[in-house]
Amino acid sequence: MIFLITVKSGREDKCLMDLLDAIYIYDNRVKAWRNNYTGLIVLETRLEEHTLINILRYKPIRHLYAVIPLKYVYNICDIDLFIKDFSREIKDVDRLWIKFRMRDESKKIEDEIKEMVRKIFEKNMKKLSSKRDAKYIIHIEGFDEKVGFNIFDREKYMKLKPFYHIE
Repeated sequence: MIFLITVKSGREDKCLMDLLDAIYIYDNRVKAWRNNYTGLIVLETRLEEHTLINILRYKPIRHLYAVIPLKYVYNICDIDLFIKDFSREIKDVDRLWIKFRMRDESKKIEDEIKEMVRKIFEKNMKKLSSKRDAKYIIHIEGFDEKVGFNIFDREKYMKLKPFYHIE
């Protein structure tokens, strides 16, 4: 699973080393790297999101702001796969709220993704809810030349709020 970790700007290297130290015991194949965007670390691990959150609760990392798990991640050139999986995932959920966050290279296709998502919602007769009324939160993140998403149950998302970031 891939996680986007937001950290204090300028502290990426320190957080990167602390994250790897904390997680390596549980997953010796963990990979983490900085990207061109300030304050963002990309973490790839075999751990599930709840396991990682629990590790970070017991081994706090200074300057860490948020952990954003992405269940599906695609290269920008594979946008058709993104749309196919997105359509399949939202089919059985209702009362949705979407949060978009595109960075760097993924900004080039932000309007295209928003238009495709709008068409998917129309096709499935879904309506967006307000953040307060939503039962599910869809987090769509773009970074480097990738785009990913995850769908969260709002109640679970709010309980883990110190690590999941809601704006």
